[in-house]
Amino acid sequence: MPDPSKTIARLAVKFVEYQGKRLLGDDFAAEALNTFGDDAAAKLAAFFDQGDKQAQFAAAFTDADACFVERIGDADLADAVRGLSFARLPALEKLATALPQTLDDAALVAALRARFAEDYPRFTSAQLDRAARVYLDCLDRALAAKCNQLLPTLFRYAKETRDATRKMLPLVEDIHAQVTGLHGWHRPPAPRPDPGFVGRAKELDDVRALLAPGTRAAITATVHGTPGVGKTWLARETAAQLDSEFPGGVLFQFLGSSHRRADQCALILDEWGRCAGYPLARDQHLSPDELRGWLAGHDALLVVLDDIWDAAAVQPLLDAAPRDASILLTTRKSRLAREMSNAVYPLDILTPDDALALLRARMDKTTDADASLLRQLAEDLGRHAQALDIAGKNLNRWQRSRWKEKAAELARLVRQGQAFGELPFPGEEERVSKVEAALKFSHDDLAETGRARFRTLGAFAPDASFSAEFAAALWQCSSDEALGTLTDFYERGLLSAQEDERWQQHLILHAYALALLRRAGEEDAARRAHAEAFLSAMRDADDKQVYYLMLPEYAQLRHAFEWAIEHDLGTAQGLISKSVNLQKQFGFVRDDDTWSLRFLELAQKESDAGRLADALIIRGAILSDLASLPDEDRAARLRQSLAAYDEALRFWRPDTAPLDYAMTQNNRGLLLS
Repeated sequence: MPDPSKTIARLAVKFVEYQGKRLLGDDFAAEALNTFGDDAAAKLAAFFDQGDKQAQFAAAFTDADACFVERIGDADLADAVRGLSFARLPALEKLATALPQTLDDAALVAALRARFAEDYPRFTSAQLDRAARVYLDCLDRALAAKCNQLLPTLFRYAKETRDATRKMLPLVEDIHAQVTGLHGWHRPPAPRPDPGFVGRAKELDDVRALLAPGTRAAITATVHGTPGVGKTWLARETAAQLDSEFPGGVLFQFLGSSHRRADQCALILDEWGRCAGYPLARDQHLSPDELRGWLAGHDALLVVLDDIWDAAAVQPLLDAAPRDASILLTTRKSRLAREMSNAVYPLDILTPDDALALLRARMDKTTDADASLLRQLAEDLGRHAQALDIAGKNLNRWQRSRWKEKAAELARLVRQGQAFGELPFPGEEERVSKVEAALKFSHDDLAETGRARFRTLGAFAPDASFSAEFAAALWQCSSDEALGTLTDFYERGLLSAQEDERWQQHLILHAYALALLRRAGEEDAARRAHAEAFLSAMRDADDKQVYYLMLPEYAQLRHAFEWAIEHDLGTAQGLISKSVNLQKQFGFVRDDDTWSLRFLELAQKESDAGRLADALIIRGAILSDLASLPDEDRAARLRQSLAAYDEALRFWRPDTAPLDYAMTQNNRGLLLS
């Protein structure tokens, strides 16, 4: 077992050099280590062997682990670090051994990559590269937070342990002052672009246009969109591209659903202050006014607050921004976006070309010959950024010869609501997918009634709109109450608003709602309620001869029939008979043909003579309608219709069912005429 103090000391020497070079330049290492004298290593070991110093430095790696798991965007990598922490001493020993004599960004990335490759041998080269880059960024932040207070202590220790001459003392004081920030403001480090970012050129240009330096607007732009649609990706890429246009630098802060109180801003303000060189003493905290004064006067600054859930909870951060700062906010709540900014940019799903580019970026074996397949997969997944990200990565693990099969299987699973928690293909389950994680934040924020109502939306047809009237029917509440709930879902990004006061869920959102409905064991009851609600509306419209009013609901009627034909033949029969006029009027007779044939086939398997007779009558009427369609053999269809009526008369006789018998004979007469 390696000696903890020696391991920490070896790492500390390197990272003191590394951080110092970033702050003071290439001459830092020689100047700093010279102040310790010939036995610098022993003195550093003694310094870091002190429990509080050792723990403080080692804690940076623990913080970096947590940051990495949150930001990596790859469940396999995140799970690996959870199971085998980077901050464990054996891992730190490996890293200390791997560090070269001269440490810079490239050398540290290489050392981190080597460590990942050794401990996680099954990861691909691309995964290892991304892991090293993300961990470096997390470690930079963690070291800045932990060591900006540690370095001054270190230099004071150096001064005390060396028989310094008057010539050396000014140098130590100078280094001390520069590290603590007494010599002035430091420009925040430039944000690194995400190597996985693809497309969104128009969106980037649109948001950039709202973020010109020097704007007087306190809040310049807000990006709003459905969970998982790519708000954070867009914000990060925007910040990385605009860094050079903001002399004051960029402060990027992810918040998330856990940030709900203003007092949670204190640690963020302190971190921003240290990042910008503020001489923050131990146990000292910055107020928004103090930080604003420190940040002001260095030309335009860009502040990015990502994933806001509560306006009041981020007000101290907004108060800390200088007046000439530009501020970019992202939120999934459109109402919150409008409240916080008069420049709201709604972020939508990917364009077809960007969706194709994203899939190609995740699949390193694609060629132009795959374009058609990938475009279809993009449409099947609703061009949803995170869904495509996951799908592309998983398809890439299969041979190209299997892509068509696997893409079709994935599309089927999503449409059937079987993809969440298992969005990758069966046998490769990623139980908490990025898409589900993004949606779960919005879902879990609902009250229990809201959660129940949200999952009930999974009973509606995928990719089809509906009115508040039908939501009220399923939720057993008033239309006004249903409208309020639907509006709340829209504000949370869980629903989209269509024209004519209609609502619709994105395909991925619908799949999530349906998955939740199934997990709760409520799918059958909800689908029954859905079918009965649309049958009742269709029956009422047909009886009043205003069946055309149900045309906007036709996709829902189809969906209702698909459930009913498998679970409730009475409801299926009602939907067939009451939808006939609607289908004839608007060109859906082929649907009625399919429905009636399926109903007849099931009725023939039952022992209910009345239901079979009903099915034959329905079938006879629809065959007659089919006879009038182009490209049909009119005589053959009419003969089939007549045969169906004749078969029905085996069950309906004048003495047992006089009305049904008379109506069937009348239909036969009309047919013969």
